[in-house]
Amino acid sequence: MQSHKLIIPYSSNNDEYRAFLTSDLHTEDAAFDREFFIREFEGDADIFINGDVFSLILPSDRKRYRRGQDPFVQRDDFINEIVERTYELLRPYAARIRMIGVGNHEAEYIKRTGYDPVSGLITLLQKEGGKPILHGGYEGFIVFNLVREDGNDVKKYTVFYNHGQGGSSEVTQGVISLMRRSYIRADLVWLGHEHRRNAVMLPTEIGVDREGNIYERVRKGVMTGTYLKTFAQNDVGKDGYRGSYGAEKLRVPQMRGGVMLMIRPLKEGAEGKLLI
Repeated sequence: MQSHKLIIPYSSNNDEYRAFLTSDLHTEDAAFDREFFIREFEGDADIFINGDVFSLILPSDRKRYRRGQDPFVQRDDFINEIVERTYELLRPYAARIRMIGVGNHEAEYIKRTGYDPVSGLITLLQKEGGKPILHGGYEGFIVFNLVREDGNDVKKYTVFYNHGQGGSSEVTQGVISLMRRSYIRADLVWLGHEHRRNAVMLPTEIGVDREGNIYERVRKGVMTGTYLKTFAQNDVGKDGYRGSYGAEKLRVPQMRGGVMLMIRPLKEGAEGKLLI
């Protein structure tokens, strides 16, 4: 687990810092929706990616690999090709990307091969954007320190992130997964993986501060979606059979896209609002 500290300067309580939280891009998948991705990544907010940038389902994976869903078969070094194409996709946004984490797809690939494609992607993007990009790993904390320009005041807003575990939560919409992390002391708990897009209120934290005053801390949970199309129209008679996990398993359409987190300083601490 990691802890990242980011310094966010501000001049007045009317200032607002915007962080775009996203995950589960699966950029090399045939179902990746490039047009939707571009619409989502437009803007000026800093970008934080909570794992599964890649799918990394290899031809040797006889259970999951589908030739008809694999557009990367032109080179023997197709992993290099996947990283390079993903770099080109993210390159226009390199200056705004602050963190890229590891998801279950990357974690499984790292265990099998010993190579971390997220690290390789970050190396390429940092050369383009000129700013350091955090390697988020699978989970950790991001502490946003809102620092007044005169240096006399610091407001903190803490986000705990974990890529996620388990199934697709088609009935519960990820609420159970978020509630299971209610023990974590953070203003916001952020999960991906389940391809759901949802926000909930977590149990309010009650405690005593350093001066002995009782306080209440409002906490939230958020889950970010995917950039894959669940279903795509095709004519089997003309184009041949192309397997679809969503169709074969009768999956509920996946929820897509990221969530905007807007943080602003208060007299005491900071607050974060979610735009879903």
